[in-house]
Amino acid sequence: MDLLNLRNLQDGVGRFSRQLVTGLSSMDKENEYLLFARRNVAEGLEVKGSNFEKISVNLPGGRMLPWNQVYFALHSLHLPEMDLLHSPVSVSPLFLARRRPTLVTVHDLAFKRYPETCSKRSFRWWNHAWPACLKRVEHVVADSQSTKEDLRRYFGVPESKVSVVYPYVSLGASRHASEELSRVRDRYRIPEKYLLFVGAPHKRKNLGTLLRAFRILKGEVSVPHGLVLVGPSGWAIKDLLEEIEALRLGGDVVLTGFIPDGEMSMIYQGADVFVFPSLYEGFGYPPLEAMASGTPVVMSGGSSLPEVGGDAVLYVDPGDPGDIAEKVGRILRDPQLSKQLTIAGYARSAVFSMARTIRGYLDVYGRVIKTSSWA
Repeated sequence: MDLLNLRNLQDGVGRFSRQLVTGLSSMDKENEYLLFARRNVAEGLEVKGSNFEKISVNLPGGRMLPWNQVYFALHSLHLPEMDLLHSPVSVSPLFLARRRPTLVTVHDLAFKRYPETCSKRSFRWWNHAWPACLKRVEHVVADSQSTKEDLRRYFGVPESKVSVVYPYVSLGASRHASEELSRVRDRYRIPEKYLLFVGAPHKRKNLGTLLRAFRILKGEVSVPHGLVLVGPSGWAIKDLLEEIEALRLGGDVVLTGFIPDGEMSMIYQGADVFVFPSLYEGFGYPPLEAMASGTPVVMSGGSSLPEVGGDAVLYVDPGDPGDIAEKVGRILRDPQLSKQLTIAGYARSAVFSMARTIRGYLDVYGRVIKTSSWA
């Protein structure tokens, strides 16, 4: 398994990779796995069987190069025999001295839908590498039907070459004592009553519209809640801070930075509503985690998100702050609706189980190995 482009296990792709390895090592005791990863990533991967071997690779910390391409180009002659090379993080190796069956997971095509969210250098690389990769690999796994359709629309990948395997939710639904919740709130200076968003402040996350909706809730509806934004402090944080200041929301918006999983479940559970107005997602972990934590969800109805939310959430027009404010306010005013969404969210999140995801990947692995002319 090619995990070389991972620098950590905390972001969305890192979370997916960690869950995939954990699930495979829990459920598959027959196949043997080699995990190629940076040393810090390899150390953080939890494996539960002797049929998994970690191969730690020392690589520079920056993102100036697609390091998996360099590593496999230089070392492919000396790699052990493999029935399949799976790249679940990024573009699969394009240069292998000894050809092997390859599989790639595509999480989203945000660089095509929102090219302004990546650098010109990155856009040029992805625009070259993804078509080449998709043409060469034996098979592709997409995180959602939406991403599968994007693969067809942008790159002409035939439907028969793509399987959809949904990721799973790993945050548990166990309830925490109020004392624990209070300690976590104090640690991150989170108010007692709050609305929650989780994610990096990319432009496609649509946080400007969320802030304007929150301004309506504070001004016209006079809700006592704060707005808690959980996510990395990099990316477009400067623009976000300027917008918070322009809307005079500084005293009501809390930016926590990254919060580890052990505390994140409590942050979800403490929120009265989880709000996710994202314009585009290849899957959407945060609303799924919110549902699994028993928190009512209001979110966009575009891209892959309806595949995640089903009928267990309230959908909004992501371009309309009034619509977002109205739906959030409806939940805050109606305890019965809040309870209904909580119950429906628990049921919906249970669909995205480890067993379902791992069985899906094992099925794809078996089909690719069986049908590949390189096997």
